[in-house]
Amino acid sequence: MDCPRLNTVFTSFPLLLAFFLHFAPGCTTVSVDATFPYPEKKPLTAIKNLIVLNDPEDEERKGFPVGCGRILCGNIESDITRKGHFSILEREKLARLLEEKKLAQSDLFASDSLAAKMGCLAGADGMILVVLYKYGYSEQKMSSYRPVYDHVIAGFKWVVNLVAEVEHTPTMVYERKGAASVEGRIRLIDTSTAEILREAVIPSKHGDYKKKANREPDTIDYDALLRQCRSDISRIFATTLYPSKKNEVVVVRKGGGLLGIGNHELMDKGVEFAKEREWEKALEEFAKARESIQQGPDTAKERKEEWCSLMNMAMMHACLADFDSAYKNLDEAEILLPTADFSDEYAWVQHRKRTHEAFQAQFNNNRIPAQPEEEDERSLIKRFVDGISNMLGTDDG
Repeated sequence: MDCPRLNTVFTSFPLLLAFFLHFAPGCTTVSVDATFPYPEKKPLTAIKNLIVLNDPEDEERKGFPVGCGRILCGNIESDITRKGHFSILEREKLARLLEEKKLAQSDLFASDSLAAKMGCLAGADGMILVVLYKYGYSEQKMSSYRPVYDHVIAGFKWVVNLVAEVEHTPTMVYERKGAASVEGRIRLIDTSTAEILREAVIPSKHGDYKKKANREPDTIDYDALLRQCRSDISRIFATTLYPSKKNEVVVVRKGGGLLGIGNHELMDKGVEFAKEREWEKALEEFAKARESIQQGPDTAKERKEEWCSLMNMAMMHACLADFDSAYKNLDEAEILLPTADFSDEYAWVQHRKRTHEAFQAQFNNNRIPAQPEEEDERSLIKRFVDGISNMLGTDDG
């Protein structure tokens, strides 16, 4: 049956689709959460030399393994030293002072003010005190019959039994579950003011599970689990020292189109990289998208998409702290679409630049200069021989 109205709809559909794609919104925004370094309200620039201490008497009273706190202190010392902002003083120096002053270490940890005074005597600008609340490992063993027959046949067991009895040998399954738990309260104290500059209670748990049929499973390496817990606590606390980071929202734009139709694939790929905070890869895709758009027809829709790619490039450059390139992209976008509003993007780039510069000033001020490497014996001998050769005017030719 011929239906003129239906035929009109079908013949008009391609034109309607083209109309919507042409006049569809140019870009859709996507918000990405990311962390960036921030300047400190109370910078630790005065703190250069640290001493890290634990309370072995308190650990003994709690029944913790001997030396567990000292091992955690060693982890903290390593992580802090690796960041290059603080020098770690030998704790033995303070131990000698404690012995001379006849002060018990429990008294030291009972008073932050006293701890600060003793740290100051030891030549430390700051003192890190480590108090353990939890430190232990627990293990659970279980065994049960798990017939292989039941697993293989499962829900079809009743069907098999209608035909014939199937004999099976029950299997004994042995299971072992291990869990390590460490929790510590860590404080950084300014020895000149006795002020607590940083404080955190950091818990960490790690576990393992093993299972075997008809025999005991291998033992669980509980030392490795405790080592992972200590590493977590040390790493987390070290990141709270310097630099500090705050969360910000980075706005990027997907390609144009209606309901996802006609989106620019390179733009969308760049957005996916941005969601993973892979700024360099995202920037590369946005630049490719712009180049691809420029090779197409010069229409209002294409100019809008190129404008969106420039906005994205500016945001990625700002995330990478390349602010000159970010401003260049914004200038190009303004020339492309003079009437378009990019005040939010411009304000965010300005904010990111100010924050980065303020942070960098603190960061550089707090960094300890690298010590010159010691010359080995061979280079010293070579330098000595070269010096004598120059004095004597020896010609190698």
